[in-house]
Order: sequence, then structure tokens, then C-alpha cells
Amino acid sequence: MVWGAVLVFKGARVWRAVSGSTPDPVDRTAVRVLGAREVAQGALYLLRPDTGRSAAVLVEVLHALSMVGLAAVDRRRRGPATVSALVAAASASLLLASLRRASSSPASPSLASPSPASLWAAHWASAWASVWASVWAWAPLHDQPSTPVAAPS
Repeated sequence: MVWGAVLVFKGARVWRAVSGSTPDPVDRTAVRVLGAREVAQGALYLLRPDTGRSAAVLVEVLHALSMVGLAAVDRRRRGPATVSALVAAASASLLLASLRRASSSPASPSLASPSPASLWAAHWASAWASVWASVWAWAPLHDQPSTPVAAPS
């Protein structure tokens, strides 16, 4: 939910950190919608953890795939789309692992069903880890000249 709130209220700042450019109105709207979806998904985790996890795995996988597609065809949005794909893939992986763990350990409820707080913490941690890894990966690219520089002779 925190990641979603950051996207809703500070999405332009995240966009600039990742892409090195100012988001246009379409980008701002897309980031806010994604943030609102993340907040709603987080609320569903809190209200119905098992249903929320099951639905979220599918949503996160579809989102990651759509962002990979966007990154492949839109150079200007490649950085933010890649970050979004990484966050969604990490989240889907954590959610899937928690679902598998729950189905394989019915005798131990404390291990089988992670608390909503631990799911939230794992989602938040994966989101921020992905963002900062991506910022570090793309930061040197923003400092490069936009036209190729001839190699010294």
C-alpha cells in the first residue's frame, strides 16, 4: 500500500528518478492508476489475505508481462516500464512462494499463512529494492551525451 501511495502522490518524482525525464500527462495518469491499483491490492491483502494473494499473483504476472512489452516497443518509457516489470515480478514471486508455503504446511498455521503485515512488508521491500536497483542501473545512462562521441584516433 505504501508503494501505491508513493506512486499516487509522488509518481512524477519516481518517474524522473528512473527515466531522467519529466513524465507527460499520459505517463502521470498511468502512474497514478498503477498506484491506485497497488493501494486497492494492498487493502485486499489486509481484508482477505488468501483471496488477495491468489488474485494478486495473476495481476502481477500480467502487469509484468505488459511492462516487458511496453519496454520493448517504447524507448522513452523503457526505464520506468522495466522498473514496473521488476517490481511486479518480485511481488508475484513472493506471493506465489507464500501461497505454496501455505498449501504445503496445513499443520502449522503460523507458517502456512503469513500475516497481512508480513505480506505488506515483503511487497514494500521488493518494490523499493527494484526501484533503487533500477535507478543505479540507469543513472549512468542519463549522464551520457545523447549523440555518439567519436573515439580518439
